[in-house]
Amino acid sequence: MTVISNLMLVIVLLCVVSLHVASPKPHSRTRKSADGEKEDCYNITKDKWLNYQILKLSAVETEDGCKPLCEKNKCVKFWTNRFDIGNGITYGCVLQLKPSIFVAEDMNVEECKKKCAAMKECKTLMNNRRSCYLYDIEYSNIPADKFSQKTDWIVAQKTC
Repeated sequence: MTVISNLMLVIVLLCVVSLHVASPKPHSRTRKSADGEKEDCYNITKDKWLNYQILKLSAVETEDGCKPLCEKNKCVKFWTNRFDIGNGITYGCVLQLKPSIFVAEDMNVEECKKKCAAMKECKTLMNNRRSCYLYDIEYSNIPADKFSQKTDWIVAQKTC
């Protein structure tokens, strides 16, 4: 009888272990929302930053001077950096180019994830609690030289 009991115990333990191994990994953080859709489907890498912006240091006289540069380079979004250079104020343009598909300020990580989830072409996001960058490139296809170490930033791969 003890042999059978021990054998049954081994079988139960093997079943428990196999269920544990087959369950989703916690780092993918997939859970069901109230309406049954998947949400929060991201593998997150902390303290990383993607360098896909191009800083155009060519001087423009006004902030509006960046608009033609953006149109010419087919950028997704642009913003200006203001420099006070001795004889006046000069602006430099930061152009966000492909694979960027969306850039927004004042968007926390949860809002950024929702925006990415709503866009079929979004595959990777970057956020620092207030800026949201969405990309149409798979995380695994991002060249190593595009990654930098940057505190308080995350890069996340969309997994579902």
